[in-house]
Amino acid sequence: MLGKLIKYDLKYMNRFLILIHVFFLAVSLCIRVFLTGPLLQSGTDLSDEQFLLPLTLTFSFYILLVTGVYFATYLVIIIRFYKNLFSDQGYLTQTLPVTTGQHLFTKTLSGCIWGCINMLLIYLSVYMIVGTPYVMDSLRANKVEILTAMGFSTSAANISLWAVILFLIIISFLSVISNLVMYYASIAIGQLVPGHRILGAIAVYFVMNTVLSIVMVILFALTGLLSAQFLPAGEINLADYMMDTFLFSGITTGIITIILYIVTYWIMKKKVNLE
Repeated sequence: MLGKLIKYDLKYMNRFLILIHVFFLAVSLCIRVFLTGPLLQSGTDLSDEQFLLPLTLTFSFYILLVTGVYFATYLVIIIRFYKNLFSDQGYLTQTLPVTTGQHLFTKTLSGCIWGCINMLLIYLSVYMIVGTPYVMDSLRANKVEILTAMGFSTSAANISLWAVILFLIIISFLSVISNLVMYYASIAIGQLVPGHRILGAIAVYFVMNTVLSIVMVILFALTGLLSAQFLPAGEINLADYMMDTFLFSGITTGIITIILYIVTYWIMKKKVNLE
């Protein structure tokens, strides 16, 4: 039954998200073929106004496109979660021989699948646009100098490119899970507001996001991650500082995500309001 639930969730989301991401990748390919490919070559002066203007306009449009695709992906996932569990469809869903925990798990898993696909395709799109042979060769040849100039120590600047990519993928995967659970928790809490469930969910999300941001800043301050003690004099060891920051924020976010998941489960189990 769990397999069927995941299948139907993905089938619903695929109708919209495949088209959205195909369009997204097609636009990225066009930008690469007609703009960045010809321009990002050896000898091209990008400071020239005839190149600077189209590049600025194109990348402004691209940033808006990435933002739209990102939010559209989560909007489709959220709508599926809400309609299937808290709207009129919820009456039918409740008749299935599936536990509350299984419902929440399948929604989380199917949402994470598309959330991760979305992030990977965004990374692919960025590579398609700027990953020209000239740019990649320049980055490889000057990697140590670039990272050292950014504040990384010499030893950290020698890190493998694939290690950086793997690190970004792990961070993105954890971000997908935490964002998704927060959206689900907001919907579950918001549906308790009689007559204004959608507005309630939106309000809960912004309040929750604000409170958690303030809590994170306080925790960072209490642990010293906002002070200069992590930045040794003479050389900013940015790699160590980033690792400490990501490790602490990852653990904290993980704890918060587990708490929100449990809260969502409890509300779905005890407080579902389908009226």
